Amino acid sequence: MDRDLKEHERFASTLDAVVHHLRTPGEADLSWRLEQVAALLSLAHEEYRRAVADDRIKEPLEYDGSRGLFLLARQAFDRLAPTLRPQDSETVATIAAEFDRLAPVWPAVERPIMPVMSPAEVSAAIARIERSAERLVRQSV
Repeated sequence: MDRDLKEHERFASTLDAVVHHLRTPGEADLSWRLEQVAALLSLAHEEYRRAVADDRIKEPLEYDGSRGLFLLARQAFDRLAPTLRPQDSETVATIAAEFDRLAPVWPAVERPIMPVMSPAEVSAAIARIERSAERLVRQSV
């Protein structure tokens, strides 16, 4: 239990720092912000994976955490998109479409009885976002 508490505290501290920087204009370059969007999505997947078992949402707190992380990532990307669109509108559209595909996984504050996607499907969609974000990072260097 002690290890879980320490892991949670480390996670919360890291998340607080990331959210602060994502919400502070001019604090970080675009590539760093894209990397943080990917990191938030990775954490969202990890929490979702812990929440779902046997085609049911077994761990509500983890599900809620994954939803919050997804929403933060989406919000951060939506803020970046206008700046990134002139650089590569097709890749930005691809990322936005993947976010749209993932949105039904976390439809509302009240969680669904059964998961909309499996953790593997969520992982695949996030991997597509990460690959596209990496393409944008390479272009911005």
